[in-house]
Amino acid sequence: MSNHLIFAIAFCVASFVANFYIYKFFLSAIFTRHKKILRVFFFLCFILNVLFLFLMRSDFLYDDVYLILSLILAFSFFFFLIGIFYSIFSGFIKCNSFNEGRRKSLKFIFDVGFLLIAASCFFKGVFNALRTPPINKITIKANANLKIALITDLHLGKNVHKNFLVKIIQEINEQNVDCVAIVGDLIDTNIKEIDYLDELNSFNAPVFYVTGNHEYYHNADEIIEQLSKTKLQILQNDSVNFKDVVISGLNDLRGAKYNKAPSFTNIYQKFDSNKYNILLAHQPRIAKEFNLEKFDLILSGHTHAGQIFPFSILVYLQQGFLYGLYEIGKKTKLYVSSGAGFWGPSVRFLAPSEIAIINLEKE
Repeated sequence: MSNHLIFAIAFCVASFVANFYIYKFFLSAIFTRHKKILRVFFFLCFILNVLFLFLMRSDFLYDDVYLILSLILAFSFFFFLIGIFYSIFSGFIKCNSFNEGRRKSLKFIFDVGFLLIAASCFFKGVFNALRTPPINKITIKANANLKIALITDLHLGKNVHKNFLVKIIQEINEQNVDCVAIVGDLIDTNIKEIDYLDELNSFNAPVFYVTGNHEYYHNADEIIEQLSKTKLQILQNDSVNFKDVVISGLNDLRGAKYNKAPSFTNIYQKFDSNKYNILLAHQPRIAKEFNLEKFDLILSGHTHAGQIFPFSILVYLQQGFLYGLYEIGKKTKLYVSSGAGFWGPSVRFLAPSEIAIINLEKE
């Protein structure tokens, strides 16, 4: 059985369980007079979740329809988590020896309060995903002075469009950085669907780019061909000298299935131990796959910091890293960005997006 089939089955089962739980143990306990309507509603949610699974990578799905389906998926899994908390806390009311009148009053207050909190958190999560990512400044002591804007996981395509990209570029240009590093998952659709690639020429600093796993889902060769027509300097298992540093770019691990596996051959040929060596690699688990002790700093993304808690736990287990600055060797540091965009559901919960400004300062 292929991994894709296993994932599809697991997704369908998880979606069914989530929607059934929301109906059975959460909302039907609050809206007791509307159980039939709720039953139909959550059955439709399940069908639309499955539909989204099979259509999310298609090119014929209209952007607005994609957005609606992604929000329904986010609603299902988000309210499933809220429903679990509801069941736990409602049990507390049932277990206490309140009289019937007081129990009903407390339940009403509890139900209304929980619905308001759930709705507020959900809409805040949507806002967190769709807003322009805030600037997050990180200072690292080094033997070089350099200011780098790090962005990753924009996922330009069905959910993230031109306006989002333009605002990010404007924010970065205001920071007066020395260079920009884009560490993968910039494109998440057929590159022919994006007619605003020339906006990438608006950066007022040199831009270095490496592939992420999602570029390989949409014909990485064609994406690289089109991006090479912009000012992006594409690093495919290669390095470049830039001021006081050497910047190397590694193909994503997913590239191994497309004859574009990550390789250090050319990178180590251009290695300069007298300079500060930076490696751009999309997935942080590259630090688990290879010995990177020669490098001073690795810049990664991919994790989205989990995007929707508690999926952060699963991401950490799969990647070995989640978000932030890690010490992975005597001199080697790894910074994992939470990403500027999002994938799938247009929601970020307890996993804020960012534009990371990495300040390298001489000790």
